[in-house]
Amino acid sequence: MPRFVRYLPEGGCEVLSMCEVLKYLINESGFLIPPDMLEDFHNMDHFSWQKFVDGIKGMIVTYPGKKPCSVRVDQLDRSPPVTSEDVKNPKELKRYFPEIVHFGIRPPQLSYAGNPEYQKAWRFYVKYRHLIVNMAKPSYKERHKLAAKEAKLQEMRTQSKMKRDVTVAISSQGFHTTGLMCDVVQHAMLIPVLVRHLRFHKSLDSLEKTIEYTFKRRSLLQTALTHPSYRENFGTNPDHARNSLTNCGIRQPEYGDRRIHYTRKKGIVTLIKIMSRFGKHNETESELKHNERLEFLGDAVVEFISSIHLFRMFPGLAEGGLATFRASIVQNQHLAQLAKNIGLEQYMLCAHGSDLCREVVMRHAMANCFEALMGALFLDAGVGVTDKVFGLALWY
Repeated sequence: MPRFVRYLPEGGCEVLSMCEVLKYLINESGFLIPPDMLEDFHNMDHFSWQKFVDGIKGMIVTYPGKKPCSVRVDQLDRSPPVTSEDVKNPKELKRYFPEIVHFGIRPPQLSYAGNPEYQKAWRFYVKYRHLIVNMAKPSYKERHKLAAKEAKLQEMRTQSKMKRDVTVAISSQGFHTTGLMCDVVQHAMLIPVLVRHLRFHKSLDSLEKTIEYTFKRRSLLQTALTHPSYRENFGTNPDHARNSLTNCGIRQPEYGDRRIHYTRKKGIVTLIKIMSRFGKHNETESELKHNERLEFLGDAVVEFISSIHLFRMFPGLAEGGLATFRASIVQNQHLAQLAKNIGLEQYMLCAHGSDLCREVVMRHAMANCFEALMGALFLDAGVGVTDKVFGLALWY
């Protein structure tokens, strides 16, 4: 976590007060290349220039009014030498300012990965490669045809309009320094996620009031309300956050262990490793953060509660009749109505896609969410409270 600190003589560090932080930001605010010092910058020796560039590399510079108004400095290239006569000519001055070099990334939809022609060529290449691999002895003509398809794909990847990596050079004229480095931006982009998390948990107070039970472990309730399609985003328009991360965030952030994230997930070896796993000896919290596991448990809990009540309410009814009554209670259509009775759809965390816009799919998701809620209540408070909440939803 980036912090403004001062290092203590005995080896520790101390977090600076906000007045010191504001003082630093004010002092660091100013022109990246002051116009009156342009000639001095061009007359710098190589060592002094490199020292200056190293100090601002990775810094966020801003030009209010431009789009984007802020950008990360990856490199600063000197322009042709400037004289005092050039400085007096405002029209020619811009080309004498050093150039800010920024290494950006084009979104996948605008790169070769999202190009229909490339996707079509890639499908043909994969199909033909599979055909060649399964041949006993492919001819020279067939191997040459495969190489031609591969060369065509490589040519499409290297086209300037379709490259994923983009190098942007901008004149530094008018840009101001901020004193903030790119790691601060990386953490600042988490603020929308934090705000959404706080608002969501504040709204759960209303749900707990409805079901007349307060969870001891609120994380269970959050997991029960999380649909498998849900992913953390950066607010109402995540594209703004993605653009900010690309323009101002860390150039190549590293998340976790590359061996885990980039290892091929399919194949017989992976399947054998998964199937050979043993169960845990002690109770362990699941790493899965969606409600499918709780739904599995809640399904059994709802059936158990329904079976107990039906068994006691109808002492003269045979097994077939009890099973018919229970089937009507635990079917998804009925559970979706119970979820609606307590307003569960208002608290569900799900992806905003076209799938859940259909009523049938949404009602199925609500039924699963209700079962997951029953599973969470069972783990947090036992079967007694679960029975009470189930009855509350049934007769709401």
